[in-house]
Amino acid sequence: MKEYIERKIKAEKIFRVFLIVAFLAFFGMIFILDTSNEWLFIGSYLLCMVWVISIFVYLIKYLLWTKVSRELKNYDWQETVSDISLDKPTLPKSKIYCGRKAFYSQKSKMVIPYHQIVWIYYKVQHFYGLPVSKQVIIHTRSGNRFILEADNNEFAWLLENLIVPFSPGVVIGFGSEQKKRYKEIRKAEINKK
Repeated sequence: MKEYIERKIKAEKIFRVFLIVAFLAFFGMIFILDTSNEWLFIGSYLLCMVWVISIFVYLIKYLLWTKVSRELKNYDWQETVSDISLDKPTLPKSKIYCGRKAFYSQKSKMVIPYHQIVWIYYKVQHFYGLPVSKQVIIHTRSGNRFILEADNNEFAWLLENLIVPFSPGVVIGFGSEQKKRYKEIRKAEINKK
């Protein structure tokens, strides 16, 4: 798992540099753009299209890894993820791989240590009365919010067996009381820094 995360973080950084270079090349071509030269015009148009498509790919594929890598840099993440095996998911329906200290969700592309979770609740989104998606919303000590796709039974198992033992003060459920407790915990975390 450690090598997998390192590859993803490296790929995300390389792709970010590519976006910056493509952005600078596009605006450089605009400044030297000569409308009488149709090949230069077509080239700048194609470069613009590549840049726009690259931004969408970055947002879809790599933006979550940026968020996860920032979350992982707050502690010794290599030791935390060293026991997560990518052979077979612990929770097959949700494609969640669990280790002793953290879990990895293949659908949501996130790695979260259990002790970082502060507030967690289950949410079913409806569209015209029909359930569309089942999500677990996770708030961490650093203030990040992650959305995990999981079934209610798998969420209950994950909560009972892994999250609560590592983070006994975790706020469970959604409501005004839970929001209030989460804000108090966040305020205490900010004051620690």
